[in-house]
Amino acid sequence: MYNNTKIEQRAITKFRDLIDGIQYFTYHFNEMDKDISWDGYINIYKGDVDIKSNFISSIYTQVKGRTTPVKKLKSKHAFDLDRIDLENFLKKDGSLLLLCLFKSDGSEYKLYFAELLPYNIRKMLKQYITNKVRIQMNEIKLSSHFENICRSFNIDRELQKKISSSIFDEKKLTISSEAVSKMYLWDNDIDFHNLVGTWKYIYTFDKNGYVIDIRYCQLVDMIENTSYRAFNKDKNIIFDEVKIETNEKGKNLVIDKAFFLNLNENKFNIKICGTLLERIKQLEFIKSIFKDG
Repeated sequence: MYNNTKIEQRAITKFRDLIDGIQYFTYHFNEMDKDISWDGYINIYKGDVDIKSNFISSIYTQVKGRTTPVKKLKSKHAFDLDRIDLENFLKKDGSLLLLCLFKSDGSEYKLYFAELLPYNIRKMLKQYITNKVRIQMNEIKLSSHFENICRSFNIDRELQKKISSSIFDEKKLTISSEAVSKMYLWDNDIDFHNLVGTWKYIYTFDKNGYVIDIRYCQLVDMIENTSYRAFNKDKNIIFDEVKIETNEKGKNLVIDKAFFLNLNENKFNIKICGTLLERIKQLEFIKSIFKDG
């Protein structure tokens, strides 16, 4: 059984290994001489880390190491953080909380993160009046995943530190028809399917380009229009609304919101829905499937 100091050192080693897999990142972690609420920082570059002009920004981090007797480590974990740490993170426009959770028998570990930016911090400080605040953390899967986390964090931090604190009060706002909502991504994060299951900030801008609302939400699915059509045996178009829906379980080819072909498992599901005429049409389609193959 490791003592607390050893566990923290092992946790930092695991995060060093993770960041070593990212070409344009460097880091500095303190194992023994800790800062007030931080254990170090991660430097982000746009190219060769030996060229100073490639430096973009630094993200302050707090690294935690813990053990657990559970039989299976999950993809999410709740962690209790000191309230004063959150208050200090707010003074830096946000920080990343990192956790390495080891199984007690040493057979397995998982890495977790929580994006603690002004929006989240202010919300949690209002929710909790105790000295401990419960933080919901998500698993870090790969070095490439962590790079996306950090680069997206930096983009959102730059946006949120320029925003008036009154926006974070989450009061009911009147949003005109001229308002525009945007989600910001790192330039290289162009495979939108990888965003499913992740949490993103949605910013609403007024016609003058000022942020008037922020929402932090999970992208549970993604729907894409396709050029596909559903035909009967006589080559007549039965349905022209065919889409691809991506969620955490995989991809579905969706025909008329009633027929689902799981592209990962090659399974076909049916859900009769809609108006009476739409349901009749769907039943006729089902009949033709069984009759004509």
